[in-house]
Amino acid sequence: MAFMNILREGNTKTETCFVPGYFVGRPFFMTSIIIFILSACSFCAVLLMAQILSLFFHQEMFWFSLLVGVYLGIHAVGFMRGLRKISQAREAVIMPGLFFSAVVAAAIPVLYILYFINLYFLDRFGILAGRIVFSLGLFGLVFALGRLSGGLLARIACWNWRAEDSQKPWERHARFQFLGYFAAGLLATLLPFAHRDLLLLGFGLGLSVLTIMWLLILLLGNQAVNQKRHIIIASALLAFIIIAMIRVSLLEQYFLKKTYFVEPVRELSDILRVKESWPDVSRHLVANGYVDVVPFSPHPLDIWLLTSYSKKYLEDPAYPWGYFFFLNHQLIMNSQWDEFFQEYCVHVPVSLRGDVPRRVLVLGRAGPFILKELVKYSGIEQITLAGVDDSMLSLLEEDPMMSYSIMAGALKDPRIRIVSQEAFRFLKNNKEVFDAVYIHYPDAVDFSAGQYYTLEFFRLIAEHMAPQAFAVVDSSASFLPGKAGSLSKTSWLVFRNTLFAAGFKTIVPYTIDLEPDNPKAIEAVGAVLWGREYFSDPACEPSVTSCVPDSDKLRQVQRAVESFSGSIKQGFLFMSKADLVQDTTFLPNAIPVPLRVLNEQRFRRALGHVHGLARDIPDSHIHSLLYPRLLR
Repeated sequence: MAFMNILREGNTKTETCFVPGYFVGRPFFMTSIIIFILSACSFCAVLLMAQILSLFFHQEMFWFSLLVGVYLGIHAVGFMRGLRKISQAREAVIMPGLFFSAVVAAAIPVLYILYFINLYFLDRFGILAGRIVFSLGLFGLVFALGRLSGGLLARIACWNWRAEDSQKPWERHARFQFLGYFAAGLLATLLPFAHRDLLLLGFGLGLSVLTIMWLLILLLGNQAVNQKRHIIIASALLAFIIIAMIRVSLLEQYFLKKTYFVEPVRELSDILRVKESWPDVSRHLVANGYVDVVPFSPHPLDIWLLTSYSKKYLEDPAYPWGYFFFLNHQLIMNSQWDEFFQEYCVHVPVSLRGDVPRRVLVLGRAGPFILKELVKYSGIEQITLAGVDDSMLSLLEEDPMMSYSIMAGALKDPRIRIVSQEAFRFLKNNKEVFDAVYIHYPDAVDFSAGQYYTLEFFRLIAEHMAPQAFAVVDSSASFLPGKAGSLSKTSWLVFRNTLFAAGFKTIVPYTIDLEPDNPKAIEAVGAVLWGREYFSDPACEPSVTSCVPDSDKLRQVQRAVESFSGSIKQGFLFMSKADLVQDTTFLPNAIPVPLRVLNEQRFRRALGHVHGLARDIPDSHIHSLLYPRLLR
């Protein structure tokens, strides 16, 4: 009723509608085209904002639904208020339109800044304070977009409305407004925003709105009030947006550095400060997202600690280290200790099985990272790689650092068969049976990734496994609740039931669990930190005789080594449809390949985490595409 009263009130004020001379008698479609373009640009800006938020905080469906719902609600309020305040003054359209173009162009940079402010308050006052500040800023931005676009479209819709017209203006033009929303959604589908430079897209939308405003100023300027002021403001905005588009690569690099090189913020002014020592972040566009290669300066002790646990840097001193690999802001690999993940993921299951599988299936966008360990086995006849798009493969093959370090030429092995199909589609359309299945997907932070942790997915995997085959999935939090991963302490029980329901009878958790009392590591850290002062008698010569460490310094060194070994922990699940595991003894003959990390002692430690398999919740609690459970 309130909405109908507003429409009636607007109908009683038809004589106040702004009717610029140029548009009187002009074709109806000119106003409709303007409404269509403005609607499409405003809705595209909201979708871009939702895409940025899903990269920051994941939960893609939540952010898209929230922003679209809030925007449309505020847009409706702005539209109704625009019908109430139709004015004959030109600035009732031009000035709000110019301001609206500035808000659209600045939406993405403002979201980045709000995210950095959120980190500042989170560090200083806790997570709740950070979220409150961020939510207030986000609501203000969406409020400005919705209110300005709604009021602007309402006033433009009245331009061609005359008192003798029987049809109301909002009825004549509403179809073009919703057609603009449809075009924005279609554009986001055909050209997924995750493939593109979001900053450049945002500036382009602002430029489109500003172009419409320039058109109105030039065509309708002879009736304008303060036309000179309008031209000055529009020119300044145009120059700003064009310069920003030209320098977008520098601006993107600035935001990438602020995103990844997070340091404690002691003052509010530090939020926008970037250190010159921060290296550039390399961003690569892939299907449905980005791969960011982030270089970092490791702690001086890291190389000594790593060489105490791994032979990698002794065998290959030129191996590049100090690189993080992020897929849509999720860490998928660290070149500094990638051999730890790869060897435990590939070789522990082979030892548990007792022999080398002949036919292997690797699933997941991060699956190629384990290929260089698989191709070491001469007994493997074929490796099928599925669920990886061509853009990711091109990146792995063409990037020199990735090709040398992470892949080591594995993709060129003739036994590898690459299937450029999404994993679900491949499993449904393929009837092959495999002796081993390796699954490596990002954490289940949204529906897109969560579908690979469902009953339906693991049933398909079980159907493609031979009776004595095994499957492996990486999962830390399943039995390391304090470790960030795809599953929380509670939802691990749901995931475990999901695997049982999918047909797996044997589930063996294991983890990268390095010995925290490694004498070589303790000795190296002590020597690096204190030299001769590490010993109780500084005059003692360790190369000649055994020297006793200082007790206080020894405790500090032991804590440093324990912290290092804990930072590398990563969990996995070994699964089989049969009672496959008869013995958990390390079988070096089953692994006829050179190893840099894994040995018998570490193999036993890896299998020391078998708790959590008791059926503590009803078997009906499973994670399914039809009945999803939150896996966070």
